[in-house]
Order: sequence, then C-alpha cells, then structure tokens
Amino acid sequence: MYKGIDGHLSLSIGEGSGTIMWDATQYLRFGGERSRPFFDLLARVGAELPEHVVDMGCGPGNLTVVLAERWPSAAVCGVDSSRQMI
Repeated sequence: MYKGIDGHLSLSIGEGSGTIMWDATQYLRFGGERSRPFFDLLARVGAELPEHVVDMGCGPGNLTVVLAERWPSAAVCGVDSSRQMI
C-alpha cells in the first residue's frame, strides 16, 4: 500500500496471516519513549547529502517527517509491515 506523506512515499509490506495488528493512535501515545532511540541513532548518522533515505519500520510516519526535514533534497521513503500504521 502506498500513501504519500508530504510528497514522500510510504509503503506497507509483508501483510500476511501472522501479522500483528497495530493501532497508530495507541502507538503515538508513547511517542516520547519511541522517539528517544530514533534521535540518539540519528545523531550518529554522518550523511550530509544523501540521495535516498529509508525509514524501515516507520510506523505512522511521524519520525519519517524528521528525516525529510533533515535531508530536504533526499527522496525519503517510509516502510512498515503494518498497513494500519501507514
């Protein structure tokens, strides 16, 4: 499933019978706890002008937007295994 977020691409893959159902609203209730490791890791990324940036396991895409803001000239793509999260 494709869904544009501010002109960027998001993709849901791997939807199957064993997939866990996710609730984006519930997921976002713990946004602070979930975003801390993201920002810790992002601080260690030294790329200055990447052409492509992929957010694997992007969830609802709120942190994918941060990647697009950091690298505005890059093609940013969020990928998640759950259609409910995209």
